[in-house]
Amino acid sequence: MQLADNSSNSYLKISLLYRLGGSYNLIKKPHQAIPLLKEAIAIGEKHGYKDELERSLKSIAESYTQLNDYKSAYSYQSQFIKLHDSLESHKKQEQLSVAQATFDSERKQSQIEILTRDAALQQEAYNQQRLLTYAFIGFAVLLLIFITVLWFNNKRLHAAKKIVDFKNQEIKKQTTLLRETNATKDKLFSIISHDLRSPIAGMKSLMELISRHGLTQGEFIQVSQSLRKNIDSVYDDMDNLLQWAQSQLNGLKLKKEHFSLHSLVSDKMHLFQEVANAKRVMLVNSVEEDLVLFADMNQMGLVLRNLIANGVKFSSPGGLLEISAVRGDTNVTIEVKDRGVGMTDKDLVNLFHKETHFSKRGTNNEKGIGLGLILTKEFVEANGGSISVFSELGKGTIFSIRLDNQPKEVKEATLVA
Repeated sequence: MQLADNSSNSYLKISLLYRLGGSYNLIKKPHQAIPLLKEAIAIGEKHGYKDELERSLKSIAESYTQLNDYKSAYSYQSQFIKLHDSLESHKKQEQLSVAQATFDSERKQSQIEILTRDAALQQEAYNQQRLLTYAFIGFAVLLLIFITVLWFNNKRLHAAKKIVDFKNQEIKKQTTLLRETNATKDKLFSIISHDLRSPIAGMKSLMELISRHGLTQGEFIQVSQSLRKNIDSVYDDMDNLLQWAQSQLNGLKLKKEHFSLHSLVSDKMHLFQEVANAKRVMLVNSVEEDLVLFADMNQMGLVLRNLIANGVKFSSPGGLLEISAVRGDTNVTIEVKDRGVGMTDKDLVNLFHKETHFSKRGTNNEKGIGLGLILTKEFVEANGGSISVFSELGKGTIFSIRLDNQPKEVKEATLVA
């Protein structure tokens, strides 16, 4: 340590500090470890030694855990997870850059091969044409035969050109499909690494504290509530993420059937009843019990679930969320209305854009990944409908879904239970 101070070698000093701190932790002397690790953290933040800073944060979280100071331990553990995720994200970005460069190189090579084949075909056509010209000059008496050969030759070249054009179109389609697939893959990796990794890492940290050390009843209740909130958020986000990925990679597959809209709304409201009760938000199902829809029930269930979740998320305590439906001559209009915080015109413009994955935190700081409304719009349109939204800041929002080609009367035997 004296050598490091005399030579002003900050890297050597931080390396010694976090190793000494870790050694004190191993022999159960966290009081001696904490000052050393704090000094190491200060040096790491000043000089940008991220790897050493990461190890120092992890060690000091362990020191406070040994002292049963869970609040400080959780604070340093959160800083460690944030820095660790940042370093991991940087590494993954470098890997993606290498993969992209490889893909660009392969695509250029494919283009060169296509141009080479075109040049060879053109050269072949030129050689054949020249040969036919010489034959015409040398064998004038065989004009009829020459014309016949020329006609067949031109026909063959035309057919060959069609084949080449068709193959070029197929190559372009495959290139476009590959580009879209890579873009979807990159978006999935981005969402998983940023939007889902953080809450899962938080849950992991909480579980480590629970498993290593006993908690009081009050602490356990507090941790359990936080854990339950994170689990609900991750579950909904994962469901939307999987549905969206499937729709992007495999396309939407419809299975239309007759079902009771009132029953479907009741089922989806039941999923959010506990969350709504916690925020004192009243859920009202105003759909007539005999109203029947003809659509994909699973997809419409996900649509309603996302809209109910969105309404509860942005409702203030004491609010109300109501779902109603009106039957027209050949259509059904469904409205999901809340009395929440509403949206600005700028929010409405970005609401259904795939490129933005627009998302805002709810009134209780609830977080999403911005896929719910995008998936909702895709499923509504896949079922032959359209969705629109009206919102006024501070007064609430109305989502309106119109489904066409809906039968007026349906036999009870055809309804899905």
